[in-house]
This record gives sequence, C-alpha cells and structure tokens, in this order.
Amino acid sequence: MRLPFCIARWFTSCHSRTSFLTSYTEPGTSLALRVIYPFARSAGSVAGVLSVTICHTGRACGDRSRVRIPYKIILANNYASRTMTDSQVRQNFEKECEDGINRQINMELYASYVYLSMAYYFDRDDIALPGLHSYFKKASNEEREHAMKLMLYLNKRGGRIVLTSINAPERNEWGTAEDAMMAALDLEKKVNHSLLKLHKIATIHEDANLCDFLEAEYLQEQVDSIKEIANHLTNIRRVGEGLGIFMFDKELH
Repeated sequence: MRLPFCIARWFTSCHSRTSFLTSYTEPGTSLALRVIYPFARSAGSVAGVLSVTICHTGRACGDRSRVRIPYKIILANNYASRTMTDSQVRQNFEKECEDGINRQINMELYASYVYLSMAYYFDRDDIALPGLHSYFKKASNEEREHAMKLMLYLNKRGGRIVLTSINAPERNEWGTAEDAMMAALDLEKKVNHSLLKLHKIATIHEDANLCDFLEAEYLQEQVDSIKEIANHLTNIRRVGEGLGIFMFDKELH
C-alpha cells in the first residue's frame, strides 16, 4: 500500500533527514512507516522503519521525532486501499477459477506467439507462401483476441489479471506446409485440453457463469478450428509438394 504523494512529500519535509516514504502497514492504531534515507555520498540508500502511533491530539508520535500526520487523510487512504484490492462485483468466483483463467490467458498468448512465428516463417524469401503467411497471421490475431476477451471477463467477475512469462515456440523452422499444419493441429488440441480443464474446475465449483462463458465463446469455436486445420492438412497431403502446394496456398490467399 502507498500513501498519496501529498502525504509522502509532506512527511519528507517534516522529517529530520531527506527521506522518501514508500509504503506503510497499519497494525491497530499504530503505523509502521517504511522510509528510505538516500545519502549524497553513498552509492545506495539505507532503508529503515519509523514506528508511528496516532495520538488523541491528532498528531503522530514517532521514535525519532514528533511528526504531524492528518488522521482523517490516513483513514481515507486505508479505505481507498481496501476498495482497490477487494472487488465489489466478486460473487461465487473461487480463487481456483481465477487462477485457471490466468493460466488460460497465458496459453492463448503462447498460441498467438507460435502462430506469429509460423506466419513470418512462410513469408521468408526461400519459402514464399503468402497464403499460409496470411492464414497463420490471422490465427495469431485470433488467439490474442481470445486472451483479451478472458482479461475482460476476469475484470467483469472481480478477479485480478496476472500476466506471466510466455514460453518461446519450440522451434523457429517449421519445415513444409504439412509439418506446420501438423504443429498447428497439435497446438489447437493443447489449447482445447486447457479449456476443458478450466471448464471442469468451473463445474466443480458450480460456477455456472464461467461454464456458460466458456461454452458460448470458446469450446465450440475450438472444435471448429480443429476440424478446419484437419481439413487443410488432408488437402495438403492430397496435393503434395511442388505445384500442388502452390495452388493450395493460392486458395488460402
């Protein structure tokens, strides 16, 4: 938690040394103010804690000096901090569901990352298949939109978005069109498996809204995507390499 800048600046001017207030905690009626003292001649800074107790006079009695801190402003700041961390809309939304959505966001962004790698692989001068470039670039954009839709939903339910590191694609060379489509099919199945796990968690916690959201916005679309890629894979195998893949790519473009 942080105090408003006006209080931090005011506290700085009242303290005996140049200081910057970074955070505080409130055990009962006492405040533990965490202060950093920068020194001009040192490379770093020294951190310390100034224990302050609110007195009946409206003053704060510290262990180093008597510092005036407006009591009402501190109470208002504590209230604001609570409202920032505790959502007013959260209802029947378990932490396990929230964590599962955050994992799914990461999965969707990873899929977008992989498709982006595929798209620009087929844009290379030694590959030159613009249809596959456009197809995988569109797939990348769709996966990113899926992630953003989950973020909006998480906010709507009173959850908190936690973005984590996105894994790099397993490879940068995607081989032939058949190799890339096989990798895309495997990726879509992994995304679908992750969605089904999230749906199972929502079912266990009887979160009807999350179940409905996943069924309406994700699960059916995922099945359609798997079927579409499987169809493309069959046609790629049918036409073969050379002129056949050139004509297939032209149809995609």
